[in-house]
Amino acid sequence: MTTLDIERIRADLKRLKEEKNAADIERGYCVIDLKKVSDYFAYEVYQRYEKDVKAFLLSYAEILLQTNEWLVLEATEKLNGWIEALDVAKHCVDISLSVDCLMMEYYLRQITGQATGQKGSPLFAANHITSVVADKYKPYWNEMERLDYTGDYDAYLTQKMEEIKQWQNLH
Repeated sequence: MTTLDIERIRADLKRLKEEKNAADIERGYCVIDLKKVSDYFAYEVYQRYEKDVKAFLLSYAEILLQTNEWLVLEATEKLNGWIEALDVAKHCVDISLSVDCLMMEYYLRQITGQATGQKGSPLFAANHITSVVADKYKPYWNEMERLDYTGDYDAYLTQKMEEIKQWQNLH
């Protein structure tokens, strides 16, 4: 392939993408991307809750192993606080940090009965929870995105929770 071929292909792809977007808008379909959350904020959430959440998940995994049955626990204010913060943090730019927050939030929702869909095998879940607990996120500071996070944890959490709710209402 020559440079001219590559440039022609890029131009064609750009034109086709613009045509598709225009057709989607005419049909009334458009996807609004959710604004990403700051990696610094997500890491702050991770540091605040990781120890307690992972200890809680590990205790729950032991119950799953012993009983081989799902046990739904009451969603306390503390558990809901963890879920809300991790739900926001999982929308960060850093994929590894996002997945760690996502998995902790996912199992907290399973435990409190807030998750939708099938739960699967309790023994498999217990095994997976132990791998989630064993995983420890280590940041690469030079790759982390600050975005619009100024360090005001509570204000940023509230702002992003509202943005996520608005985005979910559109989809």
